[in-house]
Amino acid sequence: MSALVKIILFELILAKIDKYRLVIRYIWGTTVQICLSFLLNLNYLSSPFHILGNMLQNIILIFFNLWQQQYGGKGIKREMKHPERLCMQFYNLVFDHFREQRSIRYYADKLRITSNYLAMIVRQVCHETPKEAIVRQVLLEMKHQLVHTELTAEQMALRLHFADTSYMCRFFRKHTGMSVSKFRNSING
Repeated sequence: MSALVKIILFELILAKIDKYRLVIRYIWGTTVQICLSFLLNLNYLSSPFHILGNMLQNIILIFFNLWQQQYGGKGIKREMKHPERLCMQFYNLVFDHFREQRSIRYYADKLRITSNYLAMIVRQVCHETPKEAIVRQVLLEMKHQLVHTELTAEQMALRLHFADTSYMCRFFRKHTGMSVSKFRNSING
């Protein structure tokens, strides 16, 4: 995800528009997972990039049209508050380092704040815990690798810096409810 898209999405979250809160959360947190599940259920994975790209583009265009209707294309001109800047920096760090680092302490140290303060700020501003954000990114990467590569579980565990393959498989099963092999077979089958 490019830095510009991250900034735009983060600004939309910070707008706190009650009318569009569901749309904002949908775009920010679960768009890729929902689209991927939809594609898997309909067995349209013959051209997943094309279909997924079109779905994401449509969602963003619909939201952009709603935004323009509300604000006349002007957007919100305001200075970001300190907690909002910290959240934005946290999400940028997560996008850059989730493969190697899954510790909230690591991200708090990078931001020069305590883990508790980071958790409080992320919960207040983004309505999720830092751990949920990190886990979501790891799971999206795992699903992407399972769908688009032929990597073995051992190779995936190495790329994602898991201690061992069995831990990675337990992590995947805990958060998705299915094993790595079952997920891959459901894609191919």
